[in-house]
Amino acid sequence: MNPPKLGRWVFVMALFWATGASPTDPLEVDVSGAEPAVARAVTAAVSAVRVGAEDAAAWAELGQPLHVHGMRSEAVSRYARAMALAPQDYRWPYLAFTASDDPPAALRFAAHAYALQPDDYALAIAYADSLTRQGQPNLARDVYLEARSAAGDRGYASVGLARLALASGELKKARALLDEAHDAVPENGVVHQLLAQILHREGAVIAATRAGLHARAYTGRTQPASDVLDAMRAFAESTSALQDLGARLLAKGEHAAARKALEAARKRASRPSPFTVRRPAEVALAEGSPERALNLLADAVRRWSHDAALLTDLAQTRRRLGNVETVRRDVATVLDRHPDDARALRLLGSIETELGNDAGAVPLLEQALANDPTLYGVYADLALACERSGDATRALAVRERLHLLSPGRLDNRIRLAGLLFAQGARDRAIRTLRDVLEEAKGHPEASFDLATLLVLDGSSPDEATEGLRLARVVYARNRRSARHAYLMSRAQAANEQPAPEIQTARRALTQAMGDEALLASIHQHLQPLEARRPPNAVD
Repeated sequence: MNPPKLGRWVFVMALFWATGASPTDPLEVDVSGAEPAVARAVTAAVSAVRVGAEDAAAWAELGQPLHVHGMRSEAVSRYARAMALAPQDYRWPYLAFTASDDPPAALRFAAHAYALQPDDYALAIAYADSLTRQGQPNLARDVYLEARSAAGDRGYASVGLARLALASGELKKARALLDEAHDAVPENGVVHQLLAQILHREGAVIAATRAGLHARAYTGRTQPASDVLDAMRAFAESTSALQDLGARLLAKGEHAAARKALEAARKRASRPSPFTVRRPAEVALAEGSPERALNLLADAVRRWSHDAALLTDLAQTRRRLGNVETVRRDVATVLDRHPDDARALRLLGSIETELGNDAGAVPLLEQALANDPTLYGVYADLALACERSGDATRALAVRERLHLLSPGRLDNRIRLAGLLFAQGARDRAIRTLRDVLEEAKGHPEASFDLATLLVLDGSSPDEATEGLRLARVVYARNRRSARHAYLMSRAQAANEQPAPEIQTARRALTQAMGDEALLASIHQHLQPLEARRPPNAVD
């Protein structure tokens, strides 16, 4: 049942006084300095409230465009009215919490929202973070622990608990919690920031500096996504709010919505800039339309011909369309004007690798990293160039560094296992591949590589059995592949199954026609098997 009207308005007035808002006419909103689209949206929302003054959603839909366009105190007062009309809807105190510039009042809103909906993970983390900032560590710890125990916890609660442990001097506990958080959200910059503080206290200056670099690189994903806040951001109408909305939608993979928001931002920008073009081009690439991206960027370059980021984006897009030699010349032009541009150095290095000039690529990629150590993707390009130029030791060091910086990259860990094996570290290679399969069960490449290592000469019986099991799985999915048939035959040989191993090896021979290196390996494997075969054996 709704509270009596008089009681609701008393509640509203109390909220106004508690938050420092003025109890003037809530339908009077000054939008004289706002962009025209913002003014129209707010005016339309005011009109909707005049029609439905008893509708909580109408008040909230007036608060949200105010909120997303920076009119935060005005938004809080409208959320307060929505709260009075719908006291069980946690979204309105949640939004008031995020809009309020008064920390004590914001905390009260957060507490109220959390009491109504403790299962909203993003709200719980934001509430606990606010409790921590306002000196209530015990209550913050309780909220973090509740969130951490919930199904679907994504590591943010462990970050908060680590911050509390660090503040109380429990370095070992904080480190363990950060390790746990890192496994869940390796690209959360706060994890690396706190780790840097711990390492500095422990006197590990070099490691602390490295963690600080990680914190600088990973600036996103510091808070879990919130459906409530995303719904508020969808009220964006100003150029800057639309650009922010488009970037968020692009990061979430909602390409059509991102394109719509960014196109609206571009049209409304009073002074177009390279940034208003680069984001829509990024969306076009994400949607698989490099031609559209190319047209956007080419038009922009005609206007801003000296912008290094635009020129590099244009070159990368042309590369997607296959004209590598032209791109090489384009990037060389960028570097003539901007010789220290790390992105252009990286692009030219990767092009040199693609063209087979791996030795020439290595110094370019190393210079890119020296100029911007936060470009972690360069490590993968550098490792590949080192591998192809024959420097396996350097390639191994680079891939190990990339693994430390970005442990979630499974492709790097699989290649790292191959390099470890090549350097004689078979056991480490096997452990690395097993770890990959723990995280990505059935991963085809990791399964194939692990099975290959487990059935080599000198493997233990248990390893050979495990290798045969994996080989059967991958071979069942790829029965027409000579590589997989060859692996299956070797696995059968390791488990002393002579008849099927010969049959499988012969099948591999017929499937490998045209691949001379593979044919030679299969022949080398098959000849001793045939020699040991009894004369009267029947296939």
